[in-house]
Amino acid sequence: LPISANDICIITPTFNRIKQLNNLLKTLAEQTTKVGNIFIADGKGNAQTLVDSYKNKLPLIWLNCPVQGQLPQRNYALEQLPHDCKLVIYFDDDVQLENNAIEEMIIFWNQQKKVPGGVCFNITNSIKQSKNFLRHIFFLGLTPPGRVWKSGYNAPLSFSDEESLQCDWLPGGSTAWRKDILLNNPMPNVSSSWSICEDLIFSYPVGKVNPLLVSRYAKVKSVDEITNFGFYKCVVRGKNAVSWRLYFVLKNSDLSLTFFYWMQVGMIIGYFIRTLKGDRDQLGLFVGTLIGVFLSLKYLFKRKNILNLLK
Repeated sequence: LPISANDICIITPTFNRIKQLNNLLKTLAEQTTKVGNIFIADGKGNAQTLVDSYKNKLPLIWLNCPVQGQLPQRNYALEQLPHDCKLVIYFDDDVQLENNAIEEMIIFWNQQKKVPGGVCFNITNSIKQSKNFLRHIFFLGLTPPGRVWKSGYNAPLSFSDEESLQCDWLPGGSTAWRKDILLNNPMPNVSSSWSICEDLIFSYPVGKVNPLLVSRYAKVKSVDEITNFGFYKCVVRGKNAVSWRLYFVLKNSDLSLTFFYWMQVGMIIGYFIRTLKGDRDQLGLFVGTLIGVFLSLKYLFKRKNILNLLK
């Protein structure tokens, strides 16, 4: 401490999402404070023209990634960071910033008495889920925000009206991290169709020894226009959700495999109830979760490497 705007590098992995990426770059160009470098880790290879159109407004570097997948693309960009970079901000390509978000993040970071491990931007349009007693029975509680339950479930971070919210975990798509933490805690280069829990897997161990916080005034929105994924895509998502969270539970001895599978029972019941209302996406998640539970038990019984399930 302190950090300055020039100490910051932004990394954004993207894959054939030109519209979303354009909206992100537009809000970055409107910031009251400009960062040192912005790396666009392009998995499709078709974003160069868009990136070039912003080069007179932003310090952009386009990377034509030889690997695909959110984690491999981020890791590839990490290898390109300049030596003097101190802070890395991960932004998903569907994030849009308020015009003073970067400035507020720098102010908040420099106000801390102990140097944070990571600080999340305040996602102002987070979907608030309904609370009910069944959630607590199945270790799926929503409060306090940012808590990790022994089942491996991570309570979501809703819009924060607190000056500083301390958490057990932080999301991966709108968070600033110390560069040394990212380099010393590498994530596996697993190319998955949906890398759910990768942020949880990374941040939870970090949070045990470093403060993880949410900055109230550094505000962003996550604007993904996809409202329905379709049955088959949701089957894959349901299966991946079980696999990734199981990997997370197995990596942390303070979490419980028994509670994890009890939580899956609650997830299956919830998806089934919503399926009765005619929601085909929920039907896909219901089927995918059943498949994921079956495959995970099979892998555990045969002592196979769970990483193979994540692909």
